[in-house]
Amino acid sequence: MSILTRKMDKADSLLWAEMRFKLWDRLSVDEHLGDIEKMLSGSKRAGYIAMLSNHAPVGFAEICSRE
Repeated sequence: MSILTRKMDKADSLLWAEMRFKLWDRLSVDEHLGDIEKMLSGSKRAGYIAMLSNHAPVGFAEICSRE
């Protein structure tokens, strides 16, 4: 079983928000979508997704670089 990782983009927003909601359910999926939009519009943050070879998501990471 291999795991593929790649940087997420706008097309991944809903999947990303749903994964975030499973971890942090105090915010709605729509609120997570808003956070993701802010992340994608900046240059200091990024999200990466881990997927099985059949493209099933198994995890993600969010990265923020400090100044």
